[in-house]
Amino acid sequence: MSNLMVNLSPYEEAEHILNYATQLAGALNMGVEMVHHIDTSKKNWSLRYGDIFPETLSQEETENIAIQERKNSIARLIGEQAVISSNVTFSIGKHSVKKALKTVTKEKDIGMALITCDKEMTDPSFKEACQVIKSLTCPVWRIPLRPRATPVKTIIYATDYHEKDIEVLKMISELAKRFSSKIIVLHVRKSGDYESELKDAGLKGLISDKVGYSQIEVQSAESSNVAKGIAEWCTKEYADLIVFLRKDKNLLNGIWGSSTIEKVIKTTNLPVLVYG
Repeated sequence: MSNLMVNLSPYEEAEHILNYATQLAGALNMGVEMVHHIDTSKKNWSLRYGDIFPETLSQEETENIAIQERKNSIARLIGEQAVISSNVTFSIGKHSVKKALKTVTKEKDIGMALITCDKEMTDPSFKEACQVIKSLTCPVWRIPLRPRATPVKTIIYATDYHEKDIEVLKMISELAKRFSSKIIVLHVRKSGDYESELKDAGLKGLISDKVGYSQIEVQSAESSNVAKGIAEWCTKEYADLIVFLRKDKNLLNGIWGSSTIEKVIKTTNLPVLVYG
C-alpha cells in the first residue's frame, strides 16, 4: 500500500490538515506518511514559548523544548484521530520544507502528497508552498486553510492540450472510480481559436478509444483570462476538484505570465490536484 505524504504545515493548522488527510487516505486506500519541518532560519520562530520558559534558558535550550513540544502535540493529534499510519518525519534546519519532502519521497513509498497552499497564508509561505507543488515528482493534492472533506462528484481537468492528456486522464479515471465522479476535460481558449475547436474534437475521439471511463465529457470556454475562466467554469459546474498537469508549460509558467495554477489557487478554495 502506497502512502499519502502529508506536510503538517502551517503548524497551527495541523489538526485540520490531519483530519482531512485521514479521510482522503481512507478514500484512496493509502497509509499516511507525515512530515513536519521546522525552518530555524525564520526569525524568532520559537519566541511564542518565551512566556512559559525561564529566562535563564539559552536560545538553543528554548528551541529544543519548543521542538519537543511540537513533537508531543503532533503525537497527541495522531492518537486522537486514529491515523492509518503513525509515522512522522521531523525535519529541523535552516532550509525549506521542499528539501525535507523530496527526501521522504525518495525514501518512502509515496503515492501522493498533500500540501496546504492558500492566499490567506503569508506571502513567503504561499510562494514556498507553490514551489513545493511545482518541484515534487509525485502527484500533489493542494488544500486551502481549514479544508472540509466533501464528496468528490465532479472533477475538472484543465488542459491546454498536451501529449500526456490521455495518460493523465487514465489516472484521473482511476480516482474517479473511487469517488463515483464524472470528469470534465476543460480547455479555456481565446475567442475565435478554431484550431482549438478541432483539437477538442480530436481529444474526444481519443478519450473514447483509449481511456475506458464513460463519465467523461470535453468542454471549452472562451476567456481572455485563463485562470479566471477555469475558476468560473468550476463554479458553474459545482466542481469538487480541479486537476492540472505539472508539465503543461503553458499552464504552469507560459504565455500568460505567472503560473495559472497559482492564480487558480488564489481564486478558489477547491482542492487542486497536480500530476507530474
